[in-house]
Amino acid sequence: MKKEDKTISKGQFLCDIMDQIPSNTIIFKTVTGIGATTLELEFERNSIIIEPNVPVIKGKKAKGRLGVYEGVNVRDIMDYLINPKMVFKKILTTPESFPKVLKAMDNLNINIYEDYFLLFDECDRTTKDVNFRETIIFPLEHFFSFRNKAFVSATAVIPSDPRFDEHNFKILVIKPDYDYKENIELVITNNVFLSFSEVLMANKSECVCIFLSSIIGINQLINRLGIKDESYVYCSRQSKTELTALDSDRVHENLTKTFAKFNFFTCRFNSAVDILMNVKPDVIMVTNLDVANHTMIDPDSDAVQIKGRFRNGTANITVISNFDNELNVKTEEQSDNYLNACEECFNLVKSLRNATNVPEALEALNEALELLPYFPFLNKDGSKNHFMRDNFKYEEKVKSLFQSADVLIAGYQNNYFLPTIKTRIYKYSDSEEPIKSTGSVIREMTKMVIKALKKLNVKNENMYYLDNSDYIYEQLKFRFPYIVEAYNILGEQDLLYNAYSKGMIEKAVKNKKIDSAKSNFPFIKKLQIEFPGGYKAPGKVMTERFKAIIRKYNLELKGTMKELGDYFNISNRTTVSKEGEKGFIIISSKFSNK
Repeated sequence: MKKEDKTISKGQFLCDIMDQIPSNTIIFKTVTGIGATTLELEFERNSIIIEPNVPVIKGKKAKGRLGVYEGVNVRDIMDYLINPKMVFKKILTTPESFPKVLKAMDNLNINIYEDYFLLFDECDRTTKDVNFRETIIFPLEHFFSFRNKAFVSATAVIPSDPRFDEHNFKILVIKPDYDYKENIELVITNNVFLSFSEVLMANKSECVCIFLSSIIGINQLINRLGIKDESYVYCSRQSKTELTALDSDRVHENLTKTFAKFNFFTCRFNSAVDILMNVKPDVIMVTNLDVANHTMIDPDSDAVQIKGRFRNGTANITVISNFDNELNVKTEEQSDNYLNACEECFNLVKSLRNATNVPEALEALNEALELLPYFPFLNKDGSKNHFMRDNFKYEEKVKSLFQSADVLIAGYQNNYFLPTIKTRIYKYSDSEEPIKSTGSVIREMTKMVIKALKKLNVKNENMYYLDNSDYIYEQLKFRFPYIVEAYNILGEQDLLYNAYSKGMIEKAVKNKKIDSAKSNFPFIKKLQIEFPGGYKAPGKVMTERFKAIIRKYNLELKGTMKELGDYFNISNRTTVSKEGEKGFIIISSKFSNK
């Protein structure tokens, strides 16, 4: 595709350098917030603008515009289209609701392909989201039928779909003539939680916006920091059901007019939507590979888009990320070879299917085709899904950034950021912190705790790290008190031998304490003094004296006559006073040789 550049100056918008968005163009805006959708919304022609998510549409709705998403039906669209007050129709729709727009146009005999300009905003999402949201590319089945059409994004990518070349698309790059790099702090760490806690304590902002694409990760941060009463979470409706850290009134599908002190956003809010605040917030972008790989934030895309959400600016921007040098990553050449090999295998099985007339074989081979790894890279009609292929290569490229600290740092030393690097390597990483889970098997959980406890005493003189041993030990005692106690009393081997249930562990600990008491020499000597041979008394008197000695030595004994019998040969119940009181007589100590 041919490339063309247009220069933009600081403070200018697209409307200042062009009259309209040209057709058959992929616009690389380079910087966010320069008014691409605004230019189209205000230009005098009928327009359909495809936005990636509902919050974006709700943020751009205004008089004379129609937002189309779940809950807006074909009849609503038709009513808008026949309203004579709107000379130029402006429709904003999600990709999933685009079929309703087509249906409404068809019902009214409107030639949508000739009469409307189609703009695909944040077009890079077609490549980046298609693997988990296949419906995002549905409009592409109709996109090329429009006489006037365009792709636009600040972080656009060049699609491999040949139809762009067939329709003579060109690339228009908007080039700022000013320095648009943003200062950020990049925290490279092996313990995201502790680094995140440190950033919060250092900034002490009245408003913090945290971008983390994992409900599990958000749950963990809120629960461990104890900030649920100060937090909002912004996520999809489906994610709301998975969020257990907050009450439902603190979880939102769309932006609210007011914000909490701590505001968590999933990737639904990474791009396009305008976040308008009365204050300049601290922004924290979090990648935690120990939670999920999909938390990866791409320095050339996600980070750029997140930075651009805040139209009134930000106070500080911090990126916190761990890395994994064992990530399995393919180079671009390896990705191409893998996809081509998968396609070759698929076509081989497909040829076998096409060559058979046996119904059972036909059924088996059709099932086999759907199980092959290349099947997801095809459209429903069997044609090649270029966006899925682009997605595969894009994800491998992003993964490669997280293989080491050096590569990740280099990734942020790009055209968008000026990073200040801060390295926080702890003795215990996130993956070595046992997290209590109701689904954990006791034995496996015990092994994790033992592994963490054993590392407490390990010293590595050849490596500098922040020693978070005390914090880990306190957390282990808080989360797994009976396992930590058992480890200290039983030792590793006996603990593992009994680690099949909490009851078995607690029983083993109790027996060990009793055995320890029986071999406690000062305790036994005290008993021999208090209970000499020939000593006689009522049972109640004996047990009270016994319990007093137990308390003095802080032992795990109940102080019953039966336990006293573990230390002394005691008579059967007999008369122990002239008044005829019944009790017992100490005959001799069982530990007389000690």
